[in-house]
Amino acid sequence: MLGDIQEQAAADIAAHEAMRNVVSLFVFTLVMLSGCSREAVSIEFVNARVRTPLPGQDKSVGYARLHNHTSEAVTLVAAHSEGVRAIEFHTTIYDGDVVRMQRLKDISIPAGGEAVFEPGGAHLMLFGMHADFSEKRDLRVTFTTADGRGYGHAFTVVDVVEFD
Repeated sequence: MLGDIQEQAAADIAAHEAMRNVVSLFVFTLVMLSGCSREAVSIEFVNARVRTPLPGQDKSVGYARLHNHTSEAVTLVAAHSEGVRAIEFHTTIYDGDVVRMQRLKDISIPAGGEAVFEPGGAHLMLFGMHADFSEKRDLRVTFTTADGRGYGHAFTVVDVVEFD
């Protein structure tokens, strides 16, 4: 009889541990999935485009509207793309009749807000464009945030004549 009680106690302990492991795995999975789904839709790119370089040039400009659908501000600290040596954040400075470009360290997108890369304002400067852009195609640009996350999007390559 004592042996039966010990066997039952051991079985109860094993069942309890198995259930605890299942619950832990379930909670872990929920946490991971909720993080993934938020990441997938947190930054929305609208009208993302890059102008083809002018003849004889290897640099160009990129524009887009980035919507932050999260409850926290997002700070972009870098951008890169294959076939492009460097991508920098710039803004346009107007000083009387003089217009100049100034490099920006980062771009902040407020929670629930947006950042706009547009003519006459903040924009992307692309240097060392090595790919052939004679035909329209997409250029995938990946942005890195201050906390190490990456957001990529295909920018449409648009001919200078069609670019606005």
